[in-house]
Amino acid sequence: MSWANLKGFNCRATLGYVTDGANEIFVSDAFGAYPQSKTIDGDTFNCGWETAPANSRDRNSGLDARLAGAVYTLSASGISPVFRIDVPNAGDYGIQVAMGEASFSSNAKYEVRDTTTALITLTETNIAQEKYVDASLFERSSAANWVSAQVEVTKTVATTIFRFVIQEPAANHSALAHFAIKLITAAPASGKVIDYSKFPIEKLAAGPRSLLR
Repeated sequence: MSWANLKGFNCRATLGYVTDGANEIFVSDAFGAYPQSKTIDGDTFNCGWETAPANSRDRNSGLDARLAGAVYTLSASGISPVFRIDVPNAGDYGIQVAMGEASFSSNAKYEVRDTTTALITLTETNIAQEKYVDASLFERSSAANWVSAQVEVTKTVATTIFRFVIQEPAANHSALAHFAIKLITAAPASGKVIDYSKFPIEKLAAGPRSLLR
């Protein structure tokens, strides 16, 4: 029961199309406008679309639930969907992404933001059917390759607002299958992140006050 565990968001059209994994929830274009109160792994928080996508689709129920569908925005739609999550603390967060979809090629374009500051930016990239771009901006060669080799990226979120933006492409459509986030290290009140791994074990064992000596 902790933000230290990944909280995943699986994009598709129909709740029962596949079975979501532990600590994952279903997201469609009809998920609802922010704020929606959701609970994952015992943690309740607000999330939802600030700008909703054009549509959502079920694509391949034989794939991992994280890749079985997608939400997307079309070229020339004038819409860049924004999904907001209120995170509990500023700090370092692990982020996972699967941009692409199972049944069609797409032109992936996305941005991960801390409120309005860009943390990850993918410029428009054509992705073949059943290939996915991960958070490291690397295109995985297949759904299976994404599952086995996708890279989680750590970024510092300086506020408590996390936004995933599916950006409008110049051509085709931009499709998001999955994203996930977890807290790695929370920032203390000073705003500085403490990496406890740098302290000697004897100081950690002696308690927090010993770290100040």
